[in-house]
Amino acid sequence: MGQLYLSIPNFGYWTHVLDLLLGRMPVNDRLPFQWFNTPNLHFATIKDFEDLLHKLNFKRMKAFYLKESKTNSIKKIIFLPSLRCTTAIYQFSKSN
Repeated sequence: MGQLYLSIPNFGYWTHVLDLLLGRMPVNDRLPFQWFNTPNLHFATIKDFEDLLHKLNFKRMKAFYLKESKTNSIKKIIFLPSLRCTTAIYQFSKSN
């Protein structure tokens, strides 16, 4: 059975949540578009995406939670990835 790798921006990153609490959609270097002209079809948190994988009968094989900094360094996030990672990379396959 084939495997697929996919990366998604994490809409649950804490600065995005703060923007929403302040009444605005996030606009920054990771999400540089206004809500009305974004190329993203849907925004999702890590939990939303993992729930979708389960619902569609996909098996998550590996997940990497990463935080990109303004200096272009990348750090692996282990603690509270839903709030602390900016990007998630998944390896998954269809369950039998």
